[in-house]
Amino acid sequence: MSTAEARTPPAQRRVQLDGLRAVAVGLVLVHHFGGPASGFVDLGSIGVHLFFVISGFLITGKLLAGRDAVAAGRTTRAGVLRDYYWRRALRILPIYLLVIAVGAAVGMPNVRADWPWLLTFTGNLRTAQTGHFLGFLAPTWTLNIEEQYYLVWPWIVLGAAAARLPRIVLATVALGPLWRAGATLAGVPAKSVAVFTLSAFDGLGLGALLALRWHDGGGEGARPLPAAAAW
Repeated sequence: MSTAEARTPPAQRRVQLDGLRAVAVGLVLVHHFGGPASGFVDLGSIGVHLFFVISGFLITGKLLAGRDAVAAGRTTRAGVLRDYYWRRALRILPIYLLVIAVGAAVGMPNVRADWPWLLTFTGNLRTAQTGHFLGFLAPTWTLNIEEQYYLVWPWIVLGAAAARLPRIVLATVALGPLWRAGATLAGVPAKSVAVFTLSAFDGLGLGALLALRWHDGGGEGARPLPAAAAW
């Protein structure tokens, strides 16, 4: 393999994000099993969207590092994409496919009937269409959204001009609440609104916005965001 096609170095692990993941998992668990304690605030939604923010931050950060490597001549755009998709596949596909196979083998509700949606990571769209979750694999709707994001977002980050990328990210942040408000006013059921891909765009976009700031000198020790940007 030539130097130009060498893989980009892996990003440094940020252990603080493990703590945020634990908080997100805890919020979802309290939502489902916390009884009366979970009835005052929609903790599950907060936990899920925290996951989306973390994902947007991590994935955009990796892609920005890939952009830097391409600009420095250490790799090519095709090399960054190849490495990115390979790592995503190794991280997610083995256990995900195993769960689907076991679910089909033991006759979990909806798995055999909805396997095409599950295998194509579009189960959330099936739920949005029918208003019903996919049995025991209902929680995969969040993973479906992330996989759809993982599929498209690299082409935008690597292909957009650097000056336009912040505007694109801000547009995704705005698109999430705009979709939820518009769909709700149009009479779309709340469950269908919540699981549709666009509903996660503000969380994913906020994570991407944080990654952009970190990449542009806003890492550890940086001054706080201006009030307007924070809002």
